[in-house]
Amino acid sequence: MLSGGSASSEIQKTQALINDLYNHPLINSLNQEAKGKVAHTFRIWGNSIIKFFNKIAKTESTFGDKNSGPSYIPPEAFASSLMEKLHIKEFARVLAATRLTNFKESRYSEVLQIVNIAAISETEQEGLKKELDKLAAEFNQIIGEFQDGKINLELSIYNLAIKLGYFIEALQTLLPKQPENQEIIDKLIRVRKEYFGSDIQRKLVLKKLNPTMSEVIEEFRRNGEIAAEVKRIMQDKDSAAYQGFEKLLNTLPESVKDSMAALSKKVREQGEELEQDIDKFQQEIEQWFNRSLDRASGVYKRNAKGVALVIGFLVAVVSNADTMHIVNRLSKDTVLRGTISNYAADTIENNPNGDQAALDDLVKKVSVELNTVSLPIGWNSYNLEQQAEAEFRLPPFQKQGEGLEIPFVKRVLGWALSGVAISMGSGFWFDLLGKVMNVKSMGKKSK
Repeated sequence: MLSGGSASSEIQKTQALINDLYNHPLINSLNQEAKGKVAHTFRIWGNSIIKFFNKIAKTESTFGDKNSGPSYIPPEAFASSLMEKLHIKEFARVLAATRLTNFKESRYSEVLQIVNIAAISETEQEGLKKELDKLAAEFNQIIGEFQDGKINLELSIYNLAIKLGYFIEALQTLLPKQPENQEIIDKLIRVRKEYFGSDIQRKLVLKKLNPTMSEVIEEFRRNGEIAAEVKRIMQDKDSAAYQGFEKLLNTLPESVKDSMAALSKKVREQGEELEQDIDKFQQEIEQWFNRSLDRASGVYKRNAKGVALVIGFLVAVVSNADTMHIVNRLSKDTVLRGTISNYAADTIENNPNGDQAALDDLVKKVSVELNTVSLPIGWNSYNLEQQAEAEFRLPPFQKQGEGLEIPFVKRVLGWALSGVAISMGSGFWFDLLGKVMNVKSMGKKSK
């Protein structure tokens, strides 16, 4: 699913990612091994055999540095683990924070350009500088709260509007009542209305700043400035997590990046909340995982059927269970048993007095005939002779002893039929037998 059928180098990268996912707490906690000395002993033996064959085949363990893994991984656990390993939420938040920071810088620059033409004294300029510094500090605080996850993007935009409104009110008190200064106030009010004047205006700004999942994944694939910012944040918090993430960025398989990009395009519309888009993207990963499991189940069933056929054929060969020979012998044995029964009936009819000598002779003859009626399975000499006599001959339809015998052809076909029958499993034959019995029992009940 993750490798996407790519080359060996990509498969190695995929195996490394799989090992990381198996080590994730959400997935690692699902691995419940059997307890007890007996189970532990069998596990040691089994692991030793697997390691031996892996060493011979020069292959790595499926579970990396672990001996086993969970028998089932819920889609939610897989999606959450993959999202956390790839740090998608951090990428999305950093990208949104970068856009929000650029938006804040643009609005602050507009404010500076407007107020620089104010006709005020030096004392009033000091007051204006304090208000500008206060506005810059409040803007930066809002950006920091968003980066820390304390507020969402919508609330951040709302808070920027509030702080700009407070700044305008402060200037109305600070600046002298002159036409030039009133023009400055009017320009600032227009700036506030243009970007924050109504709910519709704020939603337009939100839609512009809120990144789509396609944009987030594209930044992830580029491994550029946003990735560097994510690394910086992680390095400040946890050096071990930073090292793991940096390694993951450099070794992540292209097939995984392509799959993430394809899934992100399904979350097409820009939502009003970044968290909503992330949740939708996680749901897409869950559905992707479910679809992959369905395909893997089909492959597993086909492979299991092939293995069952091979095992069935080997069992048929070892036991010499030749279906064609069995059918042939049983059909002949039915006639043989009828002949024996008729022979015994004729003898009794011809000896109504029950002559002991005749009866003894009958028992001997019947015993001899019954000894030849053996189960047509196995490698005993009698069964092998019967199989040899029934082999195909050239030209076709020749009698025994005539034509050229083709050894083992009919026998191999019989083994193959037996292998197919064995591979069907007991459930198939019990169901078939039940249907046959139901058909035989159908009909009108006697009154």
